[in-house]
Parts: sequence; C-alpha cells; structure tokens
Amino acid sequence: MTWERLECATIGADLFEGQEARIADGMWFIGRQWQVGELTGDDASSPLLVQAEIESTPVSRFQPGPASAHRPVVDLEALSTPLEAAVEQEDPWATSAGVRLAAEAGLQLFRALADADVPRGVRDALRRAFPLTLPDDDALDPVGRTELALLVRRSFDAPALRAAAAFPVELTGAAVRAFDSWTRWYDALYPTPVAGSTSWVPGRMEYSFRLGAHPNGDAEIVLDAPEYVGGHLDWYSFDLRTDLAPLQAAPVMKTRKVNVIPTTATFAGQAASRWWEVEDSAVWFGDLHAGPEDLARVAVAAFEMSFGDDWFRIPTRVPAGHLARVKELRLYDSFGREHHIPSCAERDGPDRTWRFFELSGDPSADAKAMADRSCPWLFVAPALAGVTEGAPLEEVLLLRDEIANNGWAAELRVEASSGRVVDRAARARAAMPPPPPVPRGDAWRYQLASPVPEHLVPLLPVELEGVSGLYLQRGRLATTSADGEVTTRGAVGDILQPDRRLLIEDAEVPSSGVKITRRWQMARTRNGGFALWMGRRKGVPGPRKVPGTVFDDVDRRVDQP
Repeated sequence: MTWERLECATIGADLFEGQEARIADGMWFIGRQWQVGELTGDDASSPLLVQAEIESTPVSRFQPGPASAHRPVVDLEALSTPLEAAVEQEDPWATSAGVRLAAEAGLQLFRALADADVPRGVRDALRRAFPLTLPDDDALDPVGRTELALLVRRSFDAPALRAAAAFPVELTGAAVRAFDSWTRWYDALYPTPVAGSTSWVPGRMEYSFRLGAHPNGDAEIVLDAPEYVGGHLDWYSFDLRTDLAPLQAAPVMKTRKVNVIPTTATFAGQAASRWWEVEDSAVWFGDLHAGPEDLARVAVAAFEMSFGDDWFRIPTRVPAGHLARVKELRLYDSFGREHHIPSCAERDGPDRTWRFFELSGDPSADAKAMADRSCPWLFVAPALAGVTEGAPLEEVLLLRDEIANNGWAAELRVEASSGRVVDRAARARAAMPPPPPVPRGDAWRYQLASPVPEHLVPLLPVELEGVSGLYLQRGRLATTSADGEVTTRGAVGDILQPDRRLLIEDAEVPSSGVKITRRWQMARTRNGGFALWMGRRKGVPGPRKVPGTVFDDVDRRVDQP
C-alpha cells in the first residue's frame, strides 16, 4: 500500500493569494469547494465522550546542593515557602550587610517596646547582653560606614537574641506581647536556607538540587536539577535519574477518573472549518507571511487549513508539584463505538524524536514500558506565577581575555560592609591614573602593560590533580602605593567568595561572558501570603567591551600644526 501527496511550491513569502476566495461565478464556487475537499464525504464519525484515568504522585522530598554533597533531605510539606525560594534563598545574616540587618532588626524591637511603654532599662540591658561589633572597614563607602557606626551604638545583635534561650530581663504584660509579635515578624521576614545549607554551586555559578516522589508499587523517582540558573523553575529544569540514592519519600499515589466532552483544538485567529461560514473580523490571511525559514508559521497554517477538524482537546486539571501520567484513555464516538487511545510515546516507540514535555531519563518511555502501555511522566512544577525583584545588590561579569590568556571577574556592583550598594566600576574609572603625556615630535612612547582597573579580579587557569579539565581560580593583583609599598587587591563581594578559595569550571565562562546578579526577591504564595528571599541569577550579559590587557605597547604621535 502506498500513499502520495502533492505539495505546491512557491518562491514568494506571501501566502495570501493561495488562500483567498475570489468571487467569480457559481461554477467557480463549486469547483473551489471540490478543491478543498468539502464535497467529499466519509464515515469518520465524531468523538462524543472521553473517559480518562489519571494517576499522580506528589513530590514530597527536597535535597539542596549537588548529589555528591550528600546534604540533609527535608520534607517539602513542612516548608512554608515556594520551591524557588527554598532553592535560591541564602542566609542574609552571613552576607556583607549582615551587621546592618541585625541592627535594623534590633531597632524594630525597640520601636515595639517603646509603643508598649517598656522602660528604657530593658533596651540598655539588650545592648549589654547582645552587643554588635563593627565589621572590618573595606573603604568602599565612608558615608555608609558612619551610618552603620551610629546604628551599632543604638541597637543590638538581633540574631543573637533570637537564638538565645531566654530574654535577658523579665518581661510582663504588654512587653511580652510586643516581644512575641517581633519574634513572629523576625522569623517570617528573613528565612534561613533549608537544612542550613545552600543549593548554590560556586564552581558552576548555578543551583543544583533534587526532588523525590514515590508512586505506590514503583521505585522512588528522583528528579535532578543540576543546572538551574535562577528565575523561573519549570519541568525543563529537571532530569529523571535512576542512578541516584533515594530521598526516602513516602509511597503515595492518587488516581482520578474523569469524563470529558472533547472540543476542537483551535487558536486565536484561526479560520473557520467550513468554506461558507462567516468568519470573525480578526481572521485575516493577508497578515500571514512565511519565508523558507518560518517552518513553525507554515506548520500552523497547514494545521488550520488541512487538519483543523482532526485534533481535539481533552482538558483536565493536574495539581502543582505532582508527577502525573494518563493510565488509560477511552473514547466513545457518534456511532457508539469504543476506542482505546494510546499515547504518542506508545505509538512512536522508544526511538521517537518528538519528546516534548518528557523528562530526560524517564524509564517509563523505554521499550518494556511501551509494551505495558505505559505513558511517560509529566512533571507540573510548583512554579511561581510571578516574582518582584529588587535592584541588584551585587553584579559580576565573568569574561575572557585572550591576550592575557586568562579570565576576569568584573565586580560592577558590590554590597559594602556598610550594607549599601557601591558602584565599584564607577569608582575604578575615577581612580584610574591619567594617561601619560603625549610625545612631542618624533618621540615614541612605550608602555610595558596597560593598567588594570581595581574592580577587575583575575581568573587564572589551573589544573587539579586527579581531575580532568581546566579550572579558573580567583586570584589577586599586586599593586604599588605612592610610597613604594607593595600590596594586593582582590574580590570584595559575596559572589566571588573573597574569604575562601574559588574554582570555576573553564566551560562555564564562554567567550560571550556570563553575568551573575544577587538581589532581594518577593512573591505571593498559594495561600495568599508572601515570601521574601535573597537569590542569585545567571544570564548572558549585554554588549560590552571585553577588558583586555595590552603588553609592550609602542605609541608614536606627531604634533599637528
């Protein structure tokens, strides 16, 4: 049995002429109906009712960090924060602005105690019991440093009070209520990372974590997100892994049977299915232009013109945070016949190329599972509808320098020890030495090496013993002061981890560069509350000149008359 189909070809990008219905005469109308197949009858029947059996299992376990770290596993049901916040949040008290946040949280308690008419001696006792210490001065923000010194003298260490077993003095009445209210505010405003650890992987400048689910009668399913760059979390961030240790999720399976009347699959602006049907004014084929590279647009046009009546939608709801799949799908048509509808994966087989919405590594899509009429899992991630982001507290660019044969980490913005954001790139430009004088006549100017702005941190290629591939290690630059003293300068912000060694995989810094930002984020939760966390995001920077180091530069300039 053979089947052939004739397709027309055109060299133009305008599809309007082949789709319009010009008015000529009655016979032309009938011929046009015959041409599009409207006069051809068949006994295809129509779908009337669909009965589906859908099974789902909740994702109930969470483990931050890479799989090799073996960090503690927590129960997602016990978390009161969205999944994005649980993955991205970091300890705000451990950042550069930790002292400022502690002082401001302490002042919040002082305001509550003042409103409750608590004697000033209670506030003095708090300052003595939980004193604050100024961090080392990084000389980035002198004005902010003065403000922080005033805050430290007037406030106290709020995290130390929250971690203490009891209040330093006895409270009664309104003071107890004020302290309890402040405690609830403190716990809700600044959440700490889940299980006391973070999902951030400094070597890749990405997040890594795992989720666990356990269907009844099946082995536990582990979803691995090894390269989450921050922002929106969805199904494509996950791979189904069978080689990882289980997360001890409890076996839970929910089965639901639904009866649905199928409806024709349409899209906004689609043409009417019948030739003489009056269409909506929004339908205009003249606006459909498709060139040789517009395959998606041509596919949509072919669908609406040739196959618009052949596809149907069977809507059903799947709870967020669940793995779901269709166990059985039966259809009843207008002739009273019953049909078993297999999944696309079952029809196409394990060697199929179309795997949209499928999880990589899903064993339910192999040959044995297809023989059992199994359908691949669909993961409906509990993603947030939207996130409100603050201004960047820190912004770093990772760039390559082919001339110097190394990389650079440009700290454009950093959070100073005062808790305020400093534009370090602008400070570096202002601190650059003036250019040397222009040579006169036929004089030549020789420069051994171009100066390096102070906001650039070198990334030096290194090899690790027993590990294949190159790494970029954060280094420091030697500088000479006006009196001849040699010192070094390096990273300041939290992203580059100035207090410990930082190794970045060489493949994570492409020639186009990488931008990493750190900022506050807030979003509404499903129960109507809000979540506030500090997270990072990795992305592609805009057009920017790559900092280059020039060696052995000779310049000759001739005076102009």
